[in-house]
Amino acid sequence: MAFVSWALLLVVSLIFRMADSKQQNQPKILVAVAGGGPAGLLTSILLSRIGVESIVVETTIEPDTWSTKSYTLVLGDKGKGCLAEAGCLEEALASGNERRFIYFYDSKTGEVKAMPKQTTGLGFTRPLLVQCLERLQLNALELP
Repeated sequence: MAFVSWALLLVVSLIFRMADSKQQNQPKILVAVAGGGPAGLLTSILLSRIGVESIVVETTIEPDTWSTKSYTLVLGDKGKGCLAEAGCLEEALASGNERRFIYFYDSKTGEVKAMPKQTTGLGFTRPLLVQCLERLQLNALELP
């Protein structure tokens, strides 16, 4: 999973460099993004912001509300920074939940301890983050 994320970042970085060069008579770039999860959708949003057309290819026909991919994601400062760069942070803040503490549960005593986090995280279930990014993609398509 980490390899895929780094590979996506590398591809986006190369495309940013190509877009910055703005050379004449260059062929139009169309990028296929493999996977309609949070990383794939965010990659597509970032590409569209620099004028690169992309198509997201997803194997599932119907979105799963609860599945093996229904885990919680907590975005730190870097994750929130990526959403801000893509123009998605406000929408994400409205959809997610702030995470200010880390909770520890002692199964022997039943005691719960809360440790404050130094920076606030933004928590989502994976399907909720995907829905948020999909809404942003649809809204972007409706713009003139």
